[in-house]
Amino acid sequence: MNPTAERLLSEIKALPPADIEQLCDCVVQWAAGRRAAGPALRDAVDEAIRASHGLFAGSRLTEKLLEERRRERDCEAAEAEGLRPRRHG
Repeated sequence: MNPTAERLLSEIKALPPADIEQLCDCVVQWAAGRRAAGPALRDAVDEAIRASHGLFAGSRLTEKLLEERRRERDCEAAEAEGLRPRRHG
């Protein structure tokens, strides 16, 4: 903890139990308000994702990625075939 947090904690510990209880209630309400801001952030992220759709339209990026993966699988299969003993018959 930083020095400010340590100082505040020691001051809180020195409070009477009733005051500590009230402070805890306030902190819980404050924290709940901060968590409520979470959906707003999620909405902003979702909006950014929606705005980016179509950014790569026409680039054939998916097809290029799939083709690259197919080539990798072919190479892996060829390597595996080279490691397998050949059947004589």
